[in-house]
Amino acid sequence: VLSEPLSCVAHGWDRILPIPIGSNILILGAGIIGNLWASVLHLQGHKRVIVSEPQEGRRKALQKLALTSNRQLCQTLTSTKQLCQALTINRQLCNTLTSTKQLCQALTINRQMCQALTSTQQLCNILTSITQLKFKTNYEIITPQELKGKKQADSSWGVDLVIECSGFAPAIEEAIMLLRSGGTLCIFGVSSAEAKISVSPFHLYKEELKIIGIKINPFTFNKALGWIDAMGDRYLDYKKLGAKVYSLKEFKEAIQELKKGSIAKAIFEIN
Repeated sequence: VLSEPLSCVAHGWDRILPIPIGSNILILGAGIIGNLWASVLHLQGHKRVIVSEPQEGRRKALQKLALTSNRQLCQTLTSTKQLCQALTINRQLCNTLTSTKQLCQALTINRQMCQALTSTQQLCNILTSITQLKFKTNYEIITPQELKGKKQADSSWGVDLVIECSGFAPAIEEAIMLLRSGGTLCIFGVSSAEAKISVSPFHLYKEELKIIGIKINPFTFNKALGWIDAMGDRYLDYKKLGAKVYSLKEFKEAIQELKKGSIAKAIFEIN
């Protein structure tokens, strides 16, 4: 379900590289694509990310990804395999594990400690304290009005990269004015064929801005599959991404939820 959209993100990723660590990044739109971009950016070490989304339901859905703490993760674990996958360890290893002690030893942690373990949650808590694993993105999730307020409060405020995932022409126009000198606008969302934007060539010249369009996913499925293996349930959980599974007979409900913005993606299960 996620391999195709992730392959599109992978193509976009290749087109906009390099993205220096420490860059200030803005994602416009928290649909499934915006949420996948947020996940990939965090996986790659980017922490200064703002997501702008007008629909409250989608903002709340994205907060599930942004606010997952280590302790919350540990409390919800039900198996050693689940912890292994959350740590983005080799999937083949995860599938062969039969005990928490075995995972502990695979991580080359103190053998004496491994023998004393009594639960998966206990190992998770130990790993959290030892390695300070970060399952929390700390991304800022705001409305378009709040985004405008940042610029109004400080005219020098801006970002280095905008990833436009909404396809909304007025948002694209505004995004150009939010870029710092040397910044990049990645147009990922699909606009209407009739949509137009107004751009000042002088502004593009003066600020040395770059605009990159992204179309589908040429030769990037292998990279997407690699990301899926690396991201695991830590990122690619349907609830965290705002995706919901429906039966085919529930298609009307799914469409309504999409229109309301309470979900980012509808997935239909065919029995």
